[in-house]
Amino acid sequence: MFISPWEANPFYPVPDGVEEETFDFLYEITVGAGLLQIDVPLRVDADSDFQVRAIEGEYFGVGGGLAEVMLTDPSGSRMSNQRIIFDALVIMWQNMPAPWFPETRIPADGLMLMDVEETSGGGATSVRLLLLGVKRRRSAARACDYPPDAEVSNG
Repeated sequence: MFISPWEANPFYPVPDGVEEETFDFLYEITVGAGLLQIDVPLRVDADSDFQVRAIEGEYFGVGGGLAEVMLTDPSGSRMSNQRIIFDALVIMWQNMPAPWFPETRIPADGLMLMDVEETSGGGATSVRLLLLGVKRRRSAARACDYPPDAEVSNG
């Protein structure tokens, strides 16, 4: 079971004219024994950008295998030079998400990619990945530089 005590982080200042909403995205991926799935999409909603600030994960289902993963950021750059053990990516300490620093921005309707390889050879493996962070959108009150009824003085 996931514990997601994630809130807006005071170490990440919110720019003027921007609203943040705490939000999580959950992904479930199953890969067969000894197989590799490449470029599994981790897509976010189209309504706003998403700032990844922490990550959590677990194995689930009946499979008892192990997995190694590699992430690709929204710009297409690999985030490590090789696949790493899934547990090492997602577990910081028991029942706490692993911090993600610096935060990664996924544009609205954008995605990250994840390669998942089942490495035990003992059966299919299923992983559950949770990206924790904030949706970030322009404030309705700050949609323009001037209020609609503002008077502009020339002198």
